[in-house]
Amino acid sequence: MLLDGDAFEMLHPDMDDSRSTPSAGSIEELVAPVRQKLKQFAPDTPYDPDNLKRAIQMIAKSGRVKGIQLLPDLRTLRPRAEGNTYLLLVDHTCKAFVDPVVAKAKRIPRHQKVFIFELENEIHHLENGEVLFSCSQ
Repeated sequence: MLLDGDAFEMLHPDMDDSRSTPSAGSIEELVAPVRQKLKQFAPDTPYDPDNLKRAIQMIAKSGRVKGIQLLPDLRTLRPRAEGNTYLLLVDHTCKAFVDPVVAKAKRIPRHQKVFIFELENEIHHLENGEVLFSCSQ
């Protein structure tokens, strides 16, 4: 199931053109979308592009996102990440940054709890085609 149109807009209201299918052929192309999404979690955190690239590489190599490979140059994705594959790479990378923060935190602000909940729900939906729960603010 490929998310587009209204379903994509619902899950990614932060992206500029929700009517087009997002895609990336390189790690570099995913840095900005990952940073943009992480800014929803921690707006004041200066996410280093090199750290973001390493995290995206780790996710691509780990096999968490089925059907995508990182080529030996550690920059190129094959096949090109499109649609749900693209979204899963972005979401799993964000989760890699969010999970350690949550594990250390004694208290988590409400907006971060909502972000985490929606991120996990979106990953589940993209991998399984169904929504776990809904959350309204």
